[in-house]
Amino acid sequence: AFLKRLRPSAPGAVTAPEVDKVWFTGDFETGDHSQWTWGAQCANTGLPSSTSIVRGTLSIVQDPVASGRYAARFDLPAASARTACETLSKRTPAVGTDDYYGLLVRFPESWREPSPAGWGLGIAQLNFQNIWGAPVGLAAHADDVALVVLSGLCTPAGTSNPGCANESIPGGNIAPMAAIPAPLALGTWHALIVHVRWATDASGVVEAWHRPEGATTWRKTVSLRGYPTLQWTAEEGPEAIATGNSSDKIGAYRGAA
Repeated sequence: AFLKRLRPSAPGAVTAPEVDKVWFTGDFETGDHSQWTWGAQCANTGLPSSTSIVRGTLSIVQDPVASGRYAARFDLPAASARTACETLSKRTPAVGTDDYYGLLVRFPESWREPSPAGWGLGIAQLNFQNIWGAPVGLAAHADDVALVVLSGLCTPAGTSNPGCANESIPGGNIAPMAAIPAPLALGTWHALIVHVRWATDASGVVEAWHRPEGATTWRKTVSLRGYPTLQWTAEEGPEAIATGNSSDKIGAYRGAA
């Protein structure tokens, strides 16, 4: 299951995190993507898609599978434009909410970071507000999976100087963080838990735990505090977030680079 309220074990514990209150299960155990309340945006789903993005394909497979009967496979075509294939679930950003997200992800042995190196491949976007990227996301690189924070006052994409006040990308004010540290094992499943306290002030929290296939213990890989974890613009300040729409996404997304 992808989106759950989970209570993680202490780092180093041998037991799995306990499920507390599940508010959305984003698996594919129906044999399709119908659990995702906003559907999917891929070339083969029959849903409208942006003409500026070359869409990949979504397949529901029974091999390889980490848990249950099915898994989702996301494939992107080789293209010089942005490419994407993602499933989405609508939500309203809830300031002050503590959410725990569980994700199982596997990279094929042929996985290579898109060129030029450093851009990465987006695999999850949490509380995507359609302002600038996602306030919290996961991006796969050549040898790790980064937890990316883009939060606070943001200048939307398409403007002269897009970006956010707080960024954990190269050159940002937050050091890059690896949810799955190097070396990234290919051809095997990785379990991740991401905890976010959604906030518009310094009470924000972002944490991550990782457990590779075959391991019995969780390793805490990210612990970030003291930053907002939501986005807003100068025109619509943080007070507008409570009435806005956002979405949680998993899939595959890469930029035109």
